[in-house]
Amino acid sequence: MQTSDIIHITPKDIMLAPNKELRPRFMALAHLALSSEKYREHVKFLASQGTYVILDNSVIELGESLDFEQLLEVAQDLNVDEIILPDAYKDIDRTLVLVDKALKYLRDQDAMGMFKLMAVCQGATVRDVVRCFELLNASPSIDVIGMPKMLATIHPAGRAYFERLWLHSDKDIHLLGLWYSWNELNEYEVLSQVRSMDTVLAWWQYSNGLTPKAIRPDGFTAALSAKPGSRKNAKDFEAFVNQSLLCELTGGTYERRH
Repeated sequence: MQTSDIIHITPKDIMLAPNKELRPRFMALAHLALSSEKYREHVKFLASQGTYVILDNSVIELGESLDFEQLLEVAQDLNVDEIILPDAYKDIDRTLVLVDKALKYLRDQDAMGMFKLMAVCQGATVRDVVRCFELLNASPSIDVIGMPKMLATIHPAGRAYFERLWLHSDKDIHLLGLWYSWNELNEYEVLSQVRSMDTVLAWWQYSNGLTPKAIRPDGFTAALSAKPGSRKNAKDFEAFVNQSLLCELTGGTYERRH
């Protein structure tokens, strides 16, 4: 994984220009696509310029995943490359039911293979997470497994503890968010096996006047639906993301660590 594989989540009014070298991927938030025509048009433009677009199911923002039928309609309208299938926060059983239901709907609609599919590994305990990963990993219909940031709260070693699950997997791995700080990226043995990651952390730090070294406490997040202040614009945020300190903290190009 390289620094360009980090997808920075920003408010809908902060729209970074397409750049396949610096930002080859973009995560579109389904609830924003449904509520903002300007946001929809921006995502479509990114897709038309060759940006790899992942459609999030907005479970964190809405409290529950968008209904998959509606999610699929949004994916088709935006011409995305990948869909995050519905999941339920920390609930392995509900998540597996939602994934199975979504896969069945895709088959019924003869839409299997139209998009890459990411399934999220959920669970409230280490045992749940391991079981969920093993079941998702065994599914030939799943292309990517998303490892959510809340896994940092389940084991004393944080989300990096679960790295052992994917070291020998043939699935792509995506890290869904960062719970506390960029330092988590230094805890992985082979971070090069992670395809990509999305996070609002850089925007949270920037919008609060903090440096990339800042640690986000529990309960603090960024309001993505609110308009940013006049001082907070895409050009300044891009400069913040590209500053040497952030590149240093995120390791530049990630290679195998010994």
